[in-house]
Amino acid sequence: MSITTETIFWTQVASIIAFVVALFVLYRLLVEQKDATIYLQKENIAYLKDQLTDAKLQSPDVLAQSLSSRVELYKDE
Repeated sequence: MSITTETIFWTQVASIIAFVVALFVLYRLLVEQKDATIYLQKENIAYLKDQLTDAKLQSPDVLAQSLSSRVELYKDE
């Protein structure tokens, strides 16, 4: 049984094509993972912005007013 030059050539071409396809598949998986990480970080940033807005609405002035009203109630008693 003799392997011809043509058989070796086509085997090498097929292996190169398989390598390139595998490379692109792995690249695409990495890109999808990166995109998912970016999306998750954007969600975290939006959540933290909402928390910051809520904290700004409950500024120390609001807390100080609440405390002073409690103190006034205790003085009245």
